[in-house]
Amino acid sequence: NGNIPLIAIQMNAFRVNDAVTISFTKILDEVTRGLVDEDESKEVVNRGYWEERGSKETVAMADEIMGWINSFGPQMFELNYNKHYIGTLRNRQPYNFIVFKPRKNAIVTEFCLDPKMKTELEERGLDIITYDTRQEWVHLRLKHDDLERNKEFLKDLFRKSLES
Repeated sequence: NGNIPLIAIQMNAFRVNDAVTISFTKILDEVTRGLVDEDESKEVVNRGYWEERGSKETVAMADEIMGWINSFGPQMFELNYNKHYIGTLRNRQPYNFIVFKPRKNAIVTEFCLDPKMKTELEERGLDIITYDTRQEWVHLRLKHDDLERNKEFLKDLFRKSLES
């Protein structure tokens, strides 16, 4: 699913005269972020699916955040409605640097976060669900008033996530 790194090492032992030599070779080293296309459900969903599963207000929060992201520069992103999350498209291709999961009263956002910023999230009273220190990926639950109170701070976080 893209969350667990895969590393395979091959070990070979060689006898040279009276000594034994061991050689290690890395044959697989794969670390990916986010969800892998092949693992995703191919069931087609739309905005209405997420408005029903979450709410119109929380899906509108994803729209608001996408508006911020599109204000950063010339590249335009759009929401991509999947069964398990709302991802992003850039040039009609999946580019999930941020993922949304609307709930009834909040929206869960998942994105890359510099470890130094985690403390500031906590100081601002934002609800960190999980933080993966190895991949520097945060799951953050946001309510509408969190967006209003922390607008400039969150915009800066999302900009940095896009750049990383």
